[in-house]
Amino acid sequence: VHVLAAGRRGSMARFTLPAGAVSIAVAHRTVEELWFILSGTGRMWRREPDGREEITALAPGLSLSIPVG
Repeated sequence: VHVLAAGRRGSMARFTLPAGAVSIAVAHRTVEELWFILSGTGRMWRREPDGREEITALAPGLSLSIPVG
């Protein structure tokens, strides 16, 4: 994790995950995350507030959100 900018109400960071690594899912109570994929490929599992789950294929140029909860 490399923090690029931080303010009182939010921040921006760059995350790098090695090939084959898996990040543990977390649920934020007050923070929505916005992602932009710079390089590489992968998959992102998300659960919407209504309980609907989806897996999104990640590739350079893709942006997505991870909602609160």
